[in-house]
Amino acid sequence: MVKTGSSPSLKSMTDTYPSQLFESGKVAMYYGSSWNTLAFSKNSTLKNNIDVAVLPQGTKRAVTIHGLANVAYAKTKHPKDAAAFLAFLGSKEAAEIGAKQGGVIPAFNNTQQAWVDANPEFHLKAFLDEVPYAVPFPTSKNTSAWMNQEATTFAPAWDGKTDVEAAAQKMAGLMNTALNKEK
Repeated sequence: MVKTGSSPSLKSMTDTYPSQLFESGKVAMYYGSSWNTLAFSKNSTLKNNIDVAVLPQGTKRAVTIHGLANVAYAKTKHPKDAAAFLAFLGSKEAAEIGAKQGGVIPAFNNTQQAWVDANPEFHLKAFLDEVPYAVPFPTSKNTSAWMNQEATTFAPAWDGKTDVEAAAQKMAGLMNTALNKEK
């Protein structure tokens, strides 16, 4: 796509966040997620001119899923208050408040429809329809040991200077080496 001019160059994508290229109309599609909903709904140019679509399916239908976490400082001077606030943040009530504000998909069961309803201009149900195909975001004991190598390993493929399969094989080797060190 870069070679044909259908996609910005790797340099363009590195110099400017892809979401900014999308919001400015310089790219027609953007791989984002539910966390973009609120910002996109507040952007008058995008609000009625974009929508959500599910990812294309390969040999196996899958999407990664992970959630947000709420934490408190372990040495806080107010541990009981912090614990109570964290308990509230994990409650159905907090999930419903967040859903109605249209931020991100709430994780609390049966509170997701309010999030869909908060932004009716988008086909947000597409996110919920993908939940049965969700797999955990890949992690390991030392995720950064292999994840930090993705950009430099895949950059030549994204820029059309190397074969995608060769880059993928190289990355698999780097990951396997890093994962073997964790054993």
